[in-house]
Amino acid sequence: MNDSDTLDKLSTIQKINRQFEEPTKDSIGFPPQFSLEPMKKIIGFYLLVVCIATALYGCGGSIDKNAGTSPASSTPSLAPLALDNSIPVVVDKGPLGNATNVPYVSVTICQPDSTNCETIDHVLLDSRSTGLRLFASALKDPSIYDTAKDPTGANVAECAGFGSGYTWGAIRKMDIKLGIERARNATVHIINDAAVPNVPASCSSQGVAVTRSVAQANGILGITGSADCADCASPATAPTGVYFSCAGTACSGITQPIAEQIHNPVSVFDTDNNGILISLPQAQEGAATLTGKLVFGIGTRSNNQLGSAIVHPLDENSSVLAVVNGQPVYMGFDTGSTGVFYNGGGNLAECDVPGLSDKYYCSASSATIQLVNASGNAKSGAPFTMNFQDPNQYKATYPNSAVNLFLSGPPGGTNTPDPGVTLLGLPFFMGRPVFFALDGAQTPAGTGPYIAF
Repeated sequence: MNDSDTLDKLSTIQKINRQFEEPTKDSIGFPPQFSLEPMKKIIGFYLLVVCIATALYGCGGSIDKNAGTSPASSTPSLAPLALDNSIPVVVDKGPLGNATNVPYVSVTICQPDSTNCETIDHVLLDSRSTGLRLFASALKDPSIYDTAKDPTGANVAECAGFGSGYTWGAIRKMDIKLGIERARNATVHIINDAAVPNVPASCSSQGVAVTRSVAQANGILGITGSADCADCASPATAPTGVYFSCAGTACSGITQPIAEQIHNPVSVFDTDNNGILISLPQAQEGAATLTGKLVFGIGTRSNNQLGSAIVHPLDENSSVLAVVNGQPVYMGFDTGSTGVFYNGGGNLAECDVPGLSDKYYCSASSATIQLVNASGNAKSGAPFTMNFQDPNQYKATYPNSAVNLFLSGPPGGTNTPDPGVTLLGLPFFMGRPVFFALDGAQTPAGTGPYIAF
């Protein structure tokens, strides 16, 4: 297929139902009303290397080639790199010691307008979900934070659908601190909150409950979009099974005003609130860990300038049109996905990888990627190629590595449920600064949403 044929095909795809839309599930899997998509993986914590970065980059991980050995490691908390508009991002082995390609941040929460705070580490940084969600068991005492109420005074709860199941819990109000940035009196989803013990059937029917041990994380920080369910504000468009009013043990579905929904904390910062920059260094083969930065704001300070980054507008599903190995696709960019998930054309063998829940390609392969404009009729930026290796061989060679730059697999698995989607997971982010502008936000390169790299 030549370039002209491919772009014609993309233009046709643009005019029909988007392949990238999924009727019920999202990436880690929030539902489509969260402006998300396929995924969410197992998560972890192993060995942390914290370093002060220069420019936009953090520091690379150390290389471990001691096949068959697993030395003991400490698990230090993730302290801010400095009092600036950034916080550290670390990729490590996780609390169960077997995670791969999972980025974490630490989040401080406080009772509103107080110094009564606690810091939750190992919160998954997710570029395809919206808002902060914490497991109740990771908090000292969730009850010290006020629950959100509906007009009748009943507790408000939420059901968030994932590719592998659902999360259920109350909405509570708290201040969220990320470095020097603060989201005041923000709404936070507390998963498995005792205040709403009974899961409605319309929620539990979405699969199995995602627990803290299954997720291998203490929570999820979703940094895409602003509010998580614009359709939930209107009776005419509100989907069933998202927001609930709970009086005692009985819960019923409700509409929820956008102002009272789960929000991306960045969108309600006083400053640096128009987007974020994820800056991870290039991973060395066999690196035990990887440390970078999550920088808040775009064009607001010297450390978040776009420079030569090319802007690619995102559609309502946070996707773009692209060509992968000559085939037109819809594509998403997902820090919460462990690998690059694309259609290998049926020519690549698939295998299981210990500690990971999806299928992966178990032979060497490559994907050449060309982004195109929203109409599908012109190229956008230069093409780039990503190369992949057998993950089990990689694991055997580097048993202590939590970082695999070469991990890939087919879409349509447990955590990447849409087979029509190409998903660029964490390996894509290694070695390149990636900006996400929030929807409706004003930036030096125009109005979001967009991705730039």
